[in-house]
Amino acid sequence: MNDDAQTELLREAVRWLRFQSIDKAKAAVAQFLDTDEKKVAFEMANGATTATAAAAKIGVTSMTIGNWWGAWFSVGIMAERDGFYKKLFSLSDLGIAVPSMAKRNGTQLRRQSPRPALVSKKEVE
Repeated sequence: MNDDAQTELLREAVRWLRFQSIDKAKAAVAQFLDTDEKKVAFEMANGATTATAAAAKIGVTSMTIGNWWGAWFSVGIMAERDGFYKKLFSLSDLGIAVPSMAKRNGTQLRRQSPRPALVSKKEVE
């Protein structure tokens, strides 16, 4: 078997593995990526982004990002190499939209889409 045939065979095997694993990946996302901040942090884990850079974009501490990435590595949805974490799949691979996040008012993170206004207890009475 030549190199081209081996490469194509490996590509086919990867396609089948992804197909067989998609439901497990979706379940893991539902269980472990339960906030918009976590989804964005997961997407930022590309094998080159630092926890500090991700934290600055999301508005949480770098320790929080490190804890999340370490936990996701432990459950098998991330890989680690040379001190960097990399997601095994993208949320878009699963048909899941990546939240659009923007920092406002210092480090407070909010969705860019509007949320319903909060009503104070006094206004209700």
